[in-house]
Amino acid sequence: MTRLLLGVFLLALLCMPAQAAKRVALVIGNSAYEHVGALANPKNDAEAVSTSLERLDFTVIKGVDLTRQAFEETVREFSRNMKGAEIALLYYAGHGLQVNGKNFLAPIDTKLIDETALDFETIQLNTIIKLMEREPRTNLVFLDACRNNPMAQSLARSMGTRSALVGRGLASVESGIGTLIAFATQPGNVALDGEGENSPFTEAFVKHIETPGEDIGVLMRRVRQDVIEDTDGRQVPWDNSSLTGSVILKPAAKPELEPDKNVEAASALRLQLDEMQKQLKQAQELAADAKKQALLAALPPENNTSELHATEEIELAERDFEIARNIDAQRGWQLYLRKHGNDPVFGPRAQRKIGAANGTLSDSYENRDEADYPGLGRSGRVKIQTALNARGHVVGATDGVFGPKTRNAIKEFQRSSGNKDTGFVDTRLLELLGIDSSKVIVETFVSDKEARTFNPDDLIALGEKQLITDTIACLGDRRLLIYGQRGERIYFVVAGKSDARSQLKLADKCGGTLATLDDLATSSFVYELFRNDPSFFRTRYNEQFNNTEKYGPMFGLKQDPGAFEPSGGWNWLDGNKSRFRNWFRGQPRNTGGFSSSARFYAQVNGQPEMANVDASQWGDFPGSSHAFIMQIEIKD
Repeated sequence: MTRLLLGVFLLALLCMPAQAAKRVALVIGNSAYEHVGALANPKNDAEAVSTSLERLDFTVIKGVDLTRQAFEETVREFSRNMKGAEIALLYYAGHGLQVNGKNFLAPIDTKLIDETALDFETIQLNTIIKLMEREPRTNLVFLDACRNNPMAQSLARSMGTRSALVGRGLASVESGIGTLIAFATQPGNVALDGEGENSPFTEAFVKHIETPGEDIGVLMRRVRQDVIEDTDGRQVPWDNSSLTGSVILKPAAKPELEPDKNVEAASALRLQLDEMQKQLKQAQELAADAKKQALLAALPPENNTSELHATEEIELAERDFEIARNIDAQRGWQLYLRKHGNDPVFGPRAQRKIGAANGTLSDSYENRDEADYPGLGRSGRVKIQTALNARGHVVGATDGVFGPKTRNAIKEFQRSSGNKDTGFVDTRLLELLGIDSSKVIVETFVSDKEARTFNPDDLIALGEKQLITDTIACLGDRRLLIYGQRGERIYFVVAGKSDARSQLKLADKCGGTLATLDDLATSSFVYELFRNDPSFFRTRYNEQFNNTEKYGPMFGLKQDPGAFEPSGGWNWLDGNKSRFRNWFRGQPRNTGGFSSSARFYAQVNGQPEMANVDASQWGDFPGSSHAFIMQIEIKD
């Protein structure tokens, strides 16, 4: 019976008309550069490529002459539209450059006065490729961005002895499985803008892209031949492919049947197809039922009392797993495990995912260990130590520190209860000790490698506090943010250049205020939230004094009018005096009665590169910043 159904299924696939695969393309052409000479053709190139792709049934997100902000918004729209697509395509025409082996695409408002501007004025190519490769699909990337770039030359001059890091043209890019990356010319070379309406590469590309039945590999060889011929060998397109099968953007035309000879055959085939589809539906229902029964069999007996309820729980756990995978952050997996940690199928998968998610839980605050139950706070560890002592497994002092005694006690208890003696805390250990895992995480902690904008709907689905989701929605989707909870406060680190007055106004609108860092532990905790992400820092090198300053986010410390050091007269915005001092040497300064702001700060002499320098102390500086920290009190 199984073989018969499989045969029916395969035959039905052959006979049924093919559904059009979802295709999404991002096409960008930047011509009107504001700080260097305009390029003649990228805008025309984008229009020509968009027209061709639309005829090939692509949903095209097109951007012409994009600023940095508009570029980001267009990439986000592309990312949202890519969900479920079978083919994703990027076509970029405009200025680009390589620095230290990485490729950067230049919006029209790019200046590149120094190296720090790369993170804030350009878009890293690899960021877009990572978005494309989040799902298994065919990814096609075409880069006509190797033109002679005066911004790269200016950047190289500003870097002095490190100017060799700025390469000519674009650098080679390693692609993931299912991805093709094509360059208008070979890595390290400069492409031509062209004398006609389009660049040589785009002209050849649109000439061949709609050829029926042509595999993309053959198509790119034809493009290469045309460009070499058109430029007298000065430009040689190049590609790097890890495609695993044939990719044909326009299927070959099918021969038309002669109606007078095939009417009866077509009618008979339709009846046969209807029957096959009916049997295919039955086969699918049988497969779905088999999957449900297998999942039910995996449940512990006590959870298998109600088949309907168990099925609903399985479906919910599977749905939430996809949400957590889309978030792919420590916080998302923490929330998932609180909700579905006991699920026999998806619970273990989530436990494995949390260690591989973007970023890691920091071990510099309260001796955290990734192998333990995620987000285990001090009070949670104290509960575990108390429960172990009560059962005769001595841990020593119940201080929330998991030293050798506590680890040995955990192992003893695990062995005595018939479990593997790992010495680490998991959901099973909490259950055996009678501790509710949903109440263990009293201190949530998020420290990903990159800040991100969290989707409040996704977080609500995983059980995040309404207070947090409301705040994220209030801050808006244009602001990168990371958040974490300590005690009765939730801290949000927000990117966006503004002054303290505007920051305070936004924080007040969202139900909070600029952050209070009462003690060293709080200051360290908040710093761990954003320390790994350059989005929250700005670096400034002073050639005259040969020193480099690194600025982090601003927080809510102000000085009384007319106050002078050393007494300072520093207060938090809630009116309380600040007695804690974490100032950088020589700070704070006598501001002459000018209300100042404090922010995270570091300074190094004779070292322009600051990527690995901690800016964990405070500096006293007036003016605006490009990131700030706000807090919200938990009232319930």
